[in-house]
Amino acid sequence: MVPVTTESQLVARWKTPHGDKVAQETLHRLRAGESLKGLEHREHAGRVDLRGLPLRVPEPIKRNTPNGWTVEELPRLTKFERVRLADLDLTGAELQSLRFFETTIANCRFDDSNCRDWRLWATRVTDTTFAGADLREAALGPWLEGRGNVYERVTFSGANLREVACTTATFVDCDFRDAKLAKIDFQSSSFTRCRFAGLLREVIFWDHGFKTGKPEPNPMEDVDFSEAELRMVEFRGLNLDRVKLPNDPAHQVVQHYRCVLQHAIRELEGDERHKGLRAVIQHRLKWSGPHQEVGVFNRRDLEEVGGEREAELAANLLRELEAECKRGQSNRGLTKPSTN
Repeated sequence: MVPVTTESQLVARWKTPHGDKVAQETLHRLRAGESLKGLEHREHAGRVDLRGLPLRVPEPIKRNTPNGWTVEELPRLTKFERVRLADLDLTGAELQSLRFFETTIANCRFDDSNCRDWRLWATRVTDTTFAGADLREAALGPWLEGRGNVYERVTFSGANLREVACTTATFVDCDFRDAKLAKIDFQSSSFTRCRFAGLLREVIFWDHGFKTGKPEPNPMEDVDFSEAELRMVEFRGLNLDRVKLPNDPAHQVVQHYRCVLQHAIRELEGDERHKGLRAVIQHRLKWSGPHQEVGVFNRRDLEEVGGEREAELAANLLRELEAECKRGQSNRGLTKPSTN
């Protein structure tokens, strides 16, 4: 095909009769697992140049029934089954509602692409980037016959991941910096050597979800949140001993975590003025890891629950109880002198 020099040409080259024919043949071969040789594709940064590729999603078919009702039949979705997609540059492509079954995706670029409503089953994605891609409402982590999706060395930086479904995925060496992460329950998904930065809101990480099928727990190993802002983020059943927590002043990192929570509940018992704060701490204790020694509170979350004064009270109380638990632990570590 003709060389591409501007962003507008990424899409325009596929809109000619010849370009449309090449696009459809390209899609056919990718689905069949066939080579793209002979289709005039150039290379871009070492990958086959498919930037701006438009996937035509068929319109629903309207049919009239004998009783006068109009029924819409959904079109057949584009599926990739047991194929390998490798060394492709699909930057800025229109790829909505694709389905992947037992597929391998390796060394591909989907930067700034429309990947909304994707569904992946038993698929492995490696050395691939989704920087700035739209992945809203995608199912990135379902379980299929004893297998989940694996993402290794995958970049999601700046991607829109709002409300993705991701219950059993495995993420290793993945980059989520500045991704839009909101209203996500990761259930049995696991994270190893992953990095987060920017805002996370209403996100739940678990040691292990409920009846997801995935037997291995989430190690949460060497995961870096040091540059992240955690708003209403929960860590359930996790000990966080291999996690870097946020280091900005809005976050209060608490040592001797379970001890502090237990003491805080006793301190606030019967105090009707701070029922909201006590409920928050009870919830935290319920879902804390069995040996969790460190946790984190965001002052803005506490302000959202009970206002600025209650957030200040909570911060002071947590600091005092942290010091108290530290002293108690030190005292327990002292041994009595021998009487012999």
